[in-house]
Amino acid sequence: MEYGTGERRRPDRRARRQRGAVLLEAAIIAPFVFLLLFGVIEFGWIFYQYQDVRQGAREGARIAAVDEVSNSDGIRTQTCAQMEEPANTTVSMSRTGNVVGSRGTIVVTRNIRSLTGFLDPILGSSRNVTSTVQFRVEESILWTNDSAKPC
Repeated sequence: MEYGTGERRRPDRRARRQRGAVLLEAAIIAPFVFLLLFGVIEFGWIFYQYQDVRQGAREGARIAAVDEVSNSDGIRTQTCAQMEEPANTTVSMSRTGNVVGSRGTIVVTRNIRSLTGFLDPILGSSRNVTSTVQFRVEESILWTNDSAKPC
């Protein structure tokens, strides 16, 4: 048989085995690639939610330290307004006194949501992110200690 005469050359047995090996290797590697891909996506989403909670706690502490709003509910509302996604978030605040130099604490907690559902078996019931910020009172304050309440 000469090349270029238009006759088809039959694939030999080695080429068929090679294609089968490639398919098998892809089937073995694919789950690990998806695990890595979805793990990175889910980690990024959880980290975003943590940063949002942290930002809300910092802003809440700033508002509470200077008594910008004068009541607990107003501080909570302002804290939640500073976050991108305040759903499933609780805010609690406490202080040791109401004079300049007293110490206060804001605690913001959110029940995190899974984006892909891929890490749900790993996360289990520990699905909260919490940020606690302590601050020094800068102005005489009127707000009182308040337990955790939703946004």
